[in-house]
Parts: sequence; structure tokens; C-alpha cells
Amino acid sequence: MANDDSARGLVPYNHPGVGLRVHKYEADSSGVASPIFIGQPVVIQASGLVGNAAPLGASGVQYLGVAVGFLDASDGPPSVPFNDSGGTTRRFVLVADDPQQEFLIQQDTGGTLASLTERGATCDLLYRSVGSGNNTTGFANLELDGSSFVTTNSGAVMLLRFQDIVNSDGTLNMGTGGFYTKWIVRITNHQLRGQPIVNTAV
Repeated sequence: MANDDSARGLVPYNHPGVGLRVHKYEADSSGVASPIFIGQPVVIQASGLVGNAAPLGASGVQYLGVAVGFLDASDGPPSVPFNDSGGTTRRFVLVADDPQQEFLIQQDTGGTLASLTERGATCDLLYRSVGSGNNTTGFANLELDGSSFVTTNSGAVMLLRFQDIVNSDGTLNMGTGGFYTKWIVRITNHQLRGQPIVNTAV
């Protein structure tokens, strides 16, 4: 009896209002140290280009939103389902950038976020040991760091509630130890939430 394991990073969920807000930003393909995958948080860098939000959980880092897709210079799909690093081709990243946007993400196996008492706390993010993303599907291998939740606003995302679903084995989303619990979250410190933008060089 366990929660289903499906790490896909931050997935837009039940947008409050009139639908999912997505904007196109020019992506930093040549200057980033690592690629951008779907479901990863991104930032406006000092260059004005959008890049991978790395390192995750760094103190004072604000996120612009989460990557949900990519386009090449002709507004067509790129040759790979993620924004690869070290390239010279002009690319654009589609970002779910509403500060109120909610996201679905699963917890890792390193903590016990299985209780509603954690609602309102903030939590950091981490990558699974298999790497930051899947080069075939384009999705990020990103999860909640179950051992990092705090009651201050220092964590990357705020825990709002459980996703109301039933697992493939018939159990409710939660389970013993909270492994792979699906949470609905919101970005804690957002670059478009009225405060000055903290440009981040990555």
C-alpha cells in the first residue's frame, strides 16, 4: 500500500481564475550550466534571459515561475523536449509565471510530509539521484525535500494541501511515512510578486 511514484517536477494545477497564464521568455541556451526541463523553476538572470533556477533552495532566490514548454526561433518545437545547455540556437521557454499559480509535486522518500499539520510551511526542492531531468520525456526529476520543511518563508514552495486522488492500488494519496505524497504548492518568493527582482546568475 503506497503512493504512486511519478516525479515530473512542478506541474501547473487548478489555476485560480481564468486559466493557466503562460508567457514566452528568451532562454539562456549558451550560458547556463545545466539544461532546463519541463517542471523546473526558472529565474530572470542578470542578463535578462531566463535560466535554470540553480542551486535550488539558495537563500534569497526568487523564482519567475516554472517551465512548461519550449520554442525555437521560428516559434516551432525544438529538436529535443528540453532546453539543452551549451547550444547556440536561439530558444524560448514558456513559463507559468502567475505568482498565485498552484503546482502539483510529489514528495521524496527522505522525510515524513504526511500530515495536514505541515500545511502553510515552506519546503525546498531536490533532484532524484538519476539526474535533474529525463532527456527522453523532457520532464524534471524534481521532488519536495521532505526533510526540509520549515515554518518560515525560506523554503522554495509553500505547502497548501494534499492532492485529492486515489493511487493505482486503491489507497488514498498519503500513506505510511508520506513517501511520494502528492502536494499542491505555490512558489514562496516570486520575481513578479511586487518585490524588486533579484537577478540570479547561473
